Amino acid sequence: MKWWLAKERSLVHSMVLQCLPSLICWEIWKNRCSARFEDIHMSRWHIIQQVSNCLSLMLNCQFSSLTLPHVWLEKCRTIEKIQHSIHSQAVWWKKPDRGWVKLNVDGCSKGNPGSAGGGGIIRDQLGDMVKAFAEFYGHCSNNMAEAKAVLHGIKLCNSLGLQNVIVETDSLLIVSIINRRMKPPWRIKHIIEQIWEITSLGNFNFVHTFREGNYVADQLANLGKNTKEHIIFNEIVSLPRQVRASLQLEQDGLPNFRFTTRRNQFTINDVIT
Repeated sequence: MKWWLAKERSLVHSMVLQCLPSLICWEIWKNRCSARFEDIHMSRWHIIQQVSNCLSLMLNCQFSSLTLPHVWLEKCRTIEKIQHSIHSQAVWWKKPDRGWVKLNVDGCSKGNPGSAGGGGIIRDQLGDMVKAFAEFYGHCSNNMAEAKAVLHGIKLCNSLGLQNVIVETDSLLIVSIINRRMKPPWRIKHIIEQIWEITSLGNFNFVHTFREGNYVADQLANLGKNTKEHIIFNEIVSLPRQVRASLQLEQDGLPNFRFTTRRNQFTINDVIT
């Protein structure tokens, strides 16, 4: 009972916790029917072995690379020690080429839908800030916030007379929609159409980046949500200290690190399986 009520530690552990009660009940029911109708009695160790074998078959189907002991108690101890394999990746923000500027934008919605904000920053070929913004969007979805942040960012570029702009966002969906690889959902269609209209007047390239490569814009989006204000930053000294620090690190060419778990790769006592 204690094990069944335990908090899941991995996908393997989660699957075991979900399936084990049904497997145990099924094997007990089979034993009861065999004893009553066929007069075949099985020991509890036989039932435990049957449960163990069925569990191994299920886990091997779902996680083919995973090898577990045959003995039931050792199998249980091993499953409790299994952890997801963590993959790390360095992500750099890259300066634009000469004659171009880069606009990084991001939107956030706490609750999706919920309290939402957006932010963005325009930087030149040296990585110096040209302009930045943070906005509050009220109550809306994450996709709505992302689209509004892109719209505000390209309007800002347009007002500054910037024609060659690389737009980076960590929303692959929004990038795919703006690049016309997907149809826009009706809720944000009017925003996307405004983006198409404005970008037709200049040279705008929309590119997806990981969140770790969009860290400054992410901080500005959260700033807009938290302050519930609409702020334009004209000078770097007006930015919050943490945003200035992140901006300097990216300008110096230092990476952020992205950590992800691999679905079918696990570690047992720090050994990858």
